[in-house]
Amino acid sequence: MADPVFLHLEEPYRTACRHPTWARENGGESNQRLEFLGDAVLELCVSELLFERLDQAQEGRLTQLRSTVVQNPTLAAKARQLGLGPALQVGRGARTEGVQHSERALADLFEALLGAVYLDQGFATCRALVAEIFAPELLDMDRLSDAPRNPTSHLQEWTQAQHGGTVPRYELLGRDGDDHALTWHFRVLVAGKVQGEGSGSNKKVAKASAALDALRHLGLL
Repeated sequence: MADPVFLHLEEPYRTACRHPTWARENGGESNQRLEFLGDAVLELCVSELLFERLDQAQEGRLTQLRSTVVQNPTLAAKARQLGLGPALQVGRGARTEGVQHSERALADLFEALLGAVYLDQGFATCRALVAEIFAPELLDMDRLSDAPRNPTSHLQEWTQAQHGGTVPRYELLGRDGDDHALTWHFRVLVAGKVQGEGSGSNKKVAKASAALDALRHLGLL
């Protein structure tokens, strides 16, 4: 998204970009209230998208999948990907300490801006933005929705039981895409034989996808 609507710094977007340290030094409202609102909006958007896409998944599984999307590392990465960081206003001391680049500050900024979008343009716009921004993660959810909660652990336990305590070995096949939106490709070997391949938006998801492929190939699913 080359020109996200929430970078037009009029209210409430201007407030969404004010870190608490900036507000303490300069007066006025910080982005904490908007972050609170945006957190709830994001959770509802992701919940609704997962509910629609994964119509066989149960409540516990949906909750676990949602948590992987809305965690701070993911939100901070999205803020960097969208180029939101320069819009964040922090206090002088916080800027010296590099707070504006911290995971927590960027995640809060993302949620505060989503809260501002909600106030300005409503839920439908927020939902469309979330669906676009988190498309790679939602695709990963589709791939892994029918897997065991931890396919890598499941495969490791089976391999250790069947092959004298050995463990699966994962090999990186490559990666492609821009630096801010890489796709990783792995294969997994069990007892020296390739049993599965997988891809994902990060190494952990790619390895889980490869493990899932191996579990299917081995007839364990």
